[in-house]
Amino acid sequence: MEDTRLDIMEHVLRKMQDVQHSQQALVEKIASIQVELFDHPDKDLETFLERILSTTSQGADLMNEAVEKFEMKVNAEEQGGNRAE
Repeated sequence: MEDTRLDIMEHVLRKMQDVQHSQQALVEKIASIQVELFDHPDKDLETFLERILSTTSQGADLMNEAVEKFEMKVNAEEQGGNRAE
């Protein structure tokens, strides 16, 4: 059976959501490391972590926006009834 346009879109959406969850986990892990450094400060590492967290958070925000917009497209495709059953 050949995948329909909707099947492909849903597959892509699941992969995007997986990336979204991975990015969120990365943000949480970096924040956790920062908390652990409160007891044993390391200014150099803290500086790197702040930069990484900022960049990662921006990427996560962009992915969240992309997922949201793509979900709307998938929902519109579903509503259009273009799925071959």
